[in-house]
Amino acid sequence: MATQYEIGITVRGPLADSREAVQVMGQEIHRGMQTAVAELERRVRARAPAGVMADAGLRGSISGEVRGRGLDVHGVVGSPLAYAPVVELGRRAGSRQPPPGALDLWVKRILGVPEEEVRRVSFLVGRAIARRGIPGRFMFRDALASFRPQLSQIFEDVGAAIARRLGGR
Repeated sequence: MATQYEIGITVRGPLADSREAVQVMGQEIHRGMQTAVAELERRVRARAPAGVMADAGLRGSISGEVRGRGLDVHGVVGSPLAYAPVVELGRRAGSRQPPPGALDLWVKRILGVPEEEVRRVSFLVGRAIARRGIPGRFMFRDALASFRPQLSQIFEDVGAAIARRLGGR
């Protein structure tokens, strides 16, 4: 994925040596991570610009998955699109111009430029972007920041579920 944030959980210590405990912890951690990834994905999508293709573009490309198994589990939310990092982080002034054709659809749909003028206007918009830069949208960063309190609660609940299942209170 071109842009992604990852949350990882690795368990070590005496409980990691018990086969039953490892199975219970793995199940609960995986369940908690699925909850966390689904919510983070939802929050990132809500912050992503709709662009010219709405859910078929950047917003629709944002996905999450849980990787790993047992006590080594990672949740990943990201986008495979090459322009996702530019939208997330922005582009500084003085950087290169976007590649030819990259802005054509945007110029046509958002600016309403007639077909015969699209290439020329795309070039001009690209040149302006290269000169002035564009601010980042920080949809991944801000979604994660807004989610931190709930994320902590999810994994506190995971710990409580593990304790209950292993005979604790």
